[in-house]
Amino acid sequence: MYNCIKAERISKMHKILIYILSFLLIILFPGTAHPQGGKRTINVGYFEGGAYFLHKAIMGELREYLDNLSGEQYEIVFDPFGYKSAEWNRNICRAMAGDLVRKKNLDIIIAAGPWVVEDLIGAGFDKPIVAIHQPYPELSG
Repeated sequence: MYNCIKAERISKMHKILIYILSFLLIILFPGTAHPQGGKRTINVGYFEGGAYFLHKAIMGELREYLDNLSGEQYEIVFDPFGYKSAEWNRNICRAMAGDLVRKKNLDIIIAAGPWVVEDLIGAGFDKPIVAIHQPYPELSG
């Protein structure tokens, strides 16, 4: 029974995440195609506080969903150099946040785990951040 409840909770969380990302894509990139009529590239970074088995599952679903959503207007690119995992170390997390801020080509970052959003903002990241798996976000503001 516990597994059913847990799976149902994860499923609801995935749906909410997909709705939020869809809304962000529509708001942030409202039909602005590449000037030559081609696809507009949206570069996505991924930043996690440390490895966690659900992060991989969510990212797989998210990639598939964004590819299906993007259609012919957008090309969603997960930047291979825009992936960072801080090994559950807060000092490493802060340093990696600074590295991501210096990457000027990223349009949006998906952040998973504790501290990551706070450290990205603290490092000066001023583009959209989608926070997933944030424990007690209301307590951290």
